[in-house]
Amino acid sequence: MVKFGRLLAACVAGLAWSVQATGQTIAPDQPIEVSTVTAQELMTQFTSSDNAAVENQETTQVENPSVEAPETALAVEFVDVLIEGQTHSVRTRLQTDGTREYDLSDIAQALRSRVDTRTTVLGYFRFQDGVVMTLDMADGKVRADKVVLGKLPGFQSRSMADHWVDINAVAVLTGTHASEDADGRTVLSLDDRLRPQFGLDLWVSGAPVDVFGVEPRTIGPVLLVPLEPVADALGHELDRVGNEVTVTRSQDQARITLDLSTGLVTVNGLVRGTAPDIQFAETDELILPSSAVETLTGTHIKLKPGSSRVEVRLDDRLSSTALPGERIDTEVSKTGFTPETLAWEVSDRGPLRAELGAHWGNFNTVTRVETAGGIGSFAGSQPAWMSIDVKSLDGWAGTAGDYNAAYRELSGIDQNRIRGVSWRKQRDDGSVLAIAAGTAQTGSTVTNDNTASVPEFGGVVGGIRLTSKNQDQDIGVAFDVSESGDQGRVVLGGQKDFQIEDKDKGLRSAYVAADIGAFDGYENSVDVRARAALAYALNPQVGLRANASYDGASFQTSPSSNEGVFDQRVGAKTAVSVAADWRADAPIGAIHYLSAGVNGSWTQTGPDKDSSTTIAANVSGQLGERGPRVNVSLSNQSSDGGEDKQTLRVRAFQKLDWASITANYTQTNSNSEETQQLTANVQTKPYRKTWQNQAGVSIAPALGLNWNGDDTRIQAGVSAIVESGRAFGERFSVLARYSALTDFASERDGVRHFANVQARYRITDRIELTTIYSDDFNGNSDVSIGLRGVMSFNPPRRHSKPNDGAGVLTGRVFLDKNRDGIRQDDEPGIPGIRVMIGRGLGLNTAYEGAFTIQNLKAGLYPINVDKRSLPLGYLVAEESIPRVTIGEGRRTDVNVPLILSGQIRGSLFVDDNADGAITPGEKRMEGVWIRLIPKSGGEVRVTHSASFGQFGFENVIPDDYVLEANIAGQVIKRDITVNDEVPFIKEQVPIPPDLLLKGSGPDLDAGVIGEP
Repeated sequence: MVKFGRLLAACVAGLAWSVQATGQTIAPDQPIEVSTVTAQELMTQFTSSDNAAVENQETTQVENPSVEAPETALAVEFVDVLIEGQTHSVRTRLQTDGTREYDLSDIAQALRSRVDTRTTVLGYFRFQDGVVMTLDMADGKVRADKVVLGKLPGFQSRSMADHWVDINAVAVLTGTHASEDADGRTVLSLDDRLRPQFGLDLWVSGAPVDVFGVEPRTIGPVLLVPLEPVADALGHELDRVGNEVTVTRSQDQARITLDLSTGLVTVNGLVRGTAPDIQFAETDELILPSSAVETLTGTHIKLKPGSSRVEVRLDDRLSSTALPGERIDTEVSKTGFTPETLAWEVSDRGPLRAELGAHWGNFNTVTRVETAGGIGSFAGSQPAWMSIDVKSLDGWAGTAGDYNAAYRELSGIDQNRIRGVSWRKQRDDGSVLAIAAGTAQTGSTVTNDNTASVPEFGGVVGGIRLTSKNQDQDIGVAFDVSESGDQGRVVLGGQKDFQIEDKDKGLRSAYVAADIGAFDGYENSVDVRARAALAYALNPQVGLRANASYDGASFQTSPSSNEGVFDQRVGAKTAVSVAADWRADAPIGAIHYLSAGVNGSWTQTGPDKDSSTTIAANVSGQLGERGPRVNVSLSNQSSDGGEDKQTLRVRAFQKLDWASITANYTQTNSNSEETQQLTANVQTKPYRKTWQNQAGVSIAPALGLNWNGDDTRIQAGVSAIVESGRAFGERFSVLARYSALTDFASERDGVRHFANVQARYRITDRIELTTIYSDDFNGNSDVSIGLRGVMSFNPPRRHSKPNDGAGVLTGRVFLDKNRDGIRQDDEPGIPGIRVMIGRGLGLNTAYEGAFTIQNLKAGLYPINVDKRSLPLGYLVAEESIPRVTIGEGRRTDVNVPLILSGQIRGSLFVDDNADGAITPGEKRMEGVWIRLIPKSGGEVRVTHSASFGQFGFENVIPDDYVLEANIAGQVIKRDITVNDEVPFIKEQVPIPPDLLLKGSGPDLDAGVIGEP
């Protein structure tokens, strides 16, 4: 909870500026409300596929047929608004009090964001930082990712949400500054913290990494990250040959290759696709788009909102009252081996995977097995991964087999993966004590068919570490002994990351780490290693950074399969770097977003204390409000050996409405040679076409130039993506990619092609067949087939033994098909539902609707369901939800029923061409009375079509119905069936044009036509 609280506080602090930037603020007239609903859950509430975006209207049911049609809307006026330096025509309207309201959807489109509405809530999905801003028009409350920021001052409440808001609300939701120019036009400018950034800090697995000279940065919407520091920090092997870079990942030994000129990605020699945004890569320094680095290294990368920190982390493997049952310790003592789920994956290429979850007595277990090859090439008897993870209900966990040191147990000796045993337990203060020991991975062996790698292990390693609750500090000791026994070491060390509140002045961050080791068979019998880093802000425009490190000679080791576990390097290493950055707070002449920086580093290595020095400076800015962004950097490297190297780099980026243009020029002068290179790329905006069945096509051409001083190379290419959507049904889908690249140089004349087709067939809800075909049209093609699925045997056990005076609540939220309040075997659980226990305690249901709440104090509790978390069409069966009694040391199990309530939506239109579908230009029929009549004889419901001819009925119970529309005295009928399989009906009702001619009703735009 502390970690979540800090995250929430950071979210509030990072969003507060978007409120204050307008000159008007949200009225803080009530305390902030805290909810644990995630942004993804909030987003789900606004993206139901049954609320068509073109309609985007809520239906009002009319109980009294005499209610008149809606009044005519306020007059709409188009005005010019300057958004991020570009003029856009935005719809506005004047209220009776003189206040001007703006159509937020027009502004959102200019800022690459989107707007949606649901009941009284207006949602704004902000592109720049991924935050979901909402405005509840019923009470004026503004929320950021479900955190209440306050109320808009003077906001007039509305019964239904729409897109029309005043300029203060526009600025708050979009994160912009609002002003007027000399011509009286409204000007909206994004806050600087939502703009592209340069000179970012890189953190890998929770620790800072030295990236002097290759700092992460953003170009337009693309985050660029240096590959080499990430690979080194994770222990991956990195190799580059020409335009191809290959990473051998230490965790799974996969060999991922990226062609830097085309973006082509291969996995263990097999073509798997293309990396996006590769045209932004700075190939000489291997600074690549974050998506490419993620693919190569198996990580998740994000730029922490409101900071300059790029975080890289490895992907995880990873009756009216219900009464309590018997005591948990008695219950588990009777439990034999109980399988829960089996997840599996087989293919001809591999790897083959199986994961079995089970519980037995006092233990929950997960057994994982993974081979290196596919069905046709088993890699001997040794698996690529095999482990048994055990969690005791007493609160500890352990692993036997393959293990990645998740709690830095082996950080002092720079090891990660072992084959052995581990144990960990969370203490009362939240800190974690972790122990690991075994044999370390030293390399890998490639199978005879060159399709897979099998890990190799050698030597003995072990460690113990105590990590704080929020993982900002740790201390521990680790040891290793080489396979031959000639070398060994014991290292004591720790680290501390000082979490300093974000502020404009003063110390921003600090980090220290130190290790001391005793060595046998090394250069020094005792040696040390230390690191420190800090960032300091002189003012909001000027910042300072410093890094220092020392690695003793005995710490300068690396894995080797030829010389035991370790081989010696060349002595101690000392490194120091300092940097200063400045950014302008306003445009200077024609230059916008001007910033500059200077940095220097000094490194000394080896027994002879050879040293090298690097000094660099850079300037960046944007020419005009819409001109290109330009970055110029100059560096000088010198060493004791007399080697000097000067490098000049000029980078430019221009984003247009139809394309993105990048250019890079590099000139290098050294004692031995002078080189220069110019690269330029034009990537056009993809043309996209989507049909109603979700099938679509996307085409994007590109052009590239490469000049190295002697040779000029021009390349042109095009890529296309075709998706089948639901064209072949709900279970079968096809995704096809095609790329073509031509080189205009005479000796390389010709066109290179690449195609990739993926076909997926869902055999059942939990079993899927996949086929992938790849072809480079040069004699190299490949077809692979895979089958994966999940089998469920018993519900998973997610609880442990409770504390004194407390018990455990388990349960499941399910769809009560027959509405009897009792769960039958064919009634499925529903994930993602928020269940509330007592006052303020709640959680979301997991897969199959299961939930577990640990350590509830003994007593009687009511259960509620947050209706905002329900999927469209679902209702709470209030009378069937029981209260629960929690007993000390006992488990209470409860089922929470939901009932399905369908929905009927559609439009009435004049079908001029008699094709049964709405065609552009065909008239929509507003104000027509519509009746929904149950064939079983239930209550008749009445509404009338609203704007664009839309109508809708909510909370429709399963039944057969007749839909009647009264058109100028003539009745049109449609038969409709709502059931559990098809609960949501979209019915477009075509009206023949001659039917209107026969009637005597008023004109279509005159109001209500006919009577119900």
